[in-house]
Amino acid sequence: MRIEVIKKYERAFEQAGRSTAMQDVVDTIYTLSSLGEAGEREKFLNGEKARFRDDPIMLELLDELRELIKP
Repeated sequence: MRIEVIKKYERAFEQAGRSTAMQDVVDTIYTLSSLGEAGEREKFLNGEKARFRDDPIMLELLDELRELIKP
């Protein structure tokens, strides 16, 4: 019984983590899309890279977004 409770909490924790990560991605893309000037977008991406400096997956996404917005 105790193992089942641990597994239940582990699944809930993983789901919450995925939801938070997805919200970070959505927020980043939404904000980036609302910025009009190239300098604003670059400044925003630099700030996000500092914010997520310990998250290699998010850093990879930010690099990909940077490539997508290049003129």
